Amino acid sequence: MNYYKICVTVLAFGLAYWMGAAESNEKSEREMEYEINATLTEGELLERGATEPEVAVEALFEEDAKKKWKRFTEDFSTEQIRDFFCGAVILRGPVNQNSSLAGIYNVWWDAMLITESYEKTVDAGGESGKVRKVGDFAFVSGAVFRGENGMETDVAKKLASPGGSPSKIVLDLMSRTQKQFDALYGKRKTTILLDHSKNQDLSKKQIVACAGVRLKMTQLLLNDKVRYDDAWSMAKILRTGTRDTLDLVFPSEFGRMMSRAFCRLPKNIRADFEPYGYYPDKNGGKARIYVFINTTFPRLFAVASLGLGDESTLEWYDFYRSDELVKVFDMAEKEAGK
Repeated sequence: MNYYKICVTVLAFGLAYWMGAAESNEKSEREMEYEINATLTEGELLERGATEPEVAVEALFEEDAKKKWKRFTEDFSTEQIRDFFCGAVILRGPVNQNSSLAGIYNVWWDAMLITESYEKTVDAGGESGKVRKVGDFAFVSGAVFRGENGMETDVAKKLASPGGSPSKIVLDLMSRTQKQFDALYGKRKTTILLDHSKNQDLSKKQIVACAGVRLKMTQLLLNDKVRYDDAWSMAKILRTGTRDTLDLVFPSEFGRMMSRAFCRLPKNIRADFEPYGYYPDKNGGKARIYVFINTTFPRLFAVASLGLGDESTLEWYDFYRSDELVKVFDMAEKEAGK
């Protein structure tokens, strides 16, 4: 067993504890309460945005933010906006009793919606209650957010043609984006949105390009009944398959290690994996790669590489551990180069 497999195995088994990760003891109960309130609103935006984005915006955006959203999203279809929210994770920014700031980042688009929300009193069914509503936002491409140079389609091309498993690409994007978000917002006390208007046109072009890639990938899968059925058959195996079943599907040594760790996930978590991407064999062969995301916890994703004989394999990772995982990939590449 090489060093790469040892490291990834340790990390894979470590993922079984992801649900039990405790908040820092330094946070007071009041601070944790504020974070929970903020996360409830942002979680509702993700959930409703993935099914009915217009309804989500109507319910959770202030009037000025609604108008700004309509102007920005006029170049995107409803299906694309749903897709953005479906695969997005939340990056926690500053939060207090009355306001909060968060980054809603979809690594598969490499795009981030940064929301500035404020608590409002609303009437519902004759009773008043409080909810945080988005008062302002910035929708930026990951490349511009990270301050990187390059053509507007560079990231889109990488995401469309990963040259194998896309895991390293998306984990690296997540790691670099998280670091930049933490650098800008992680230690801030105020929940005020920073100015992200620099290179706004380039940012929009990058988002449109990546959204187009995602739409093409989705259509490619939906229009190919054989691959569509194949992807959902694999999703069923991920959801309910036993360890023996997964070992038969992924017979490689690495695949067996990863599937054994995957089987340790709680049943209710496994039940939410759905197909999210399809990468056909560039050389016209029978090999195919499917990406699956967890619809309840998009921080978890899996990649099934099939049609490779005994090398058919499974990978699954937690985006919130991207920094650690990228280091493992880098060490493995160095070991392979020796």
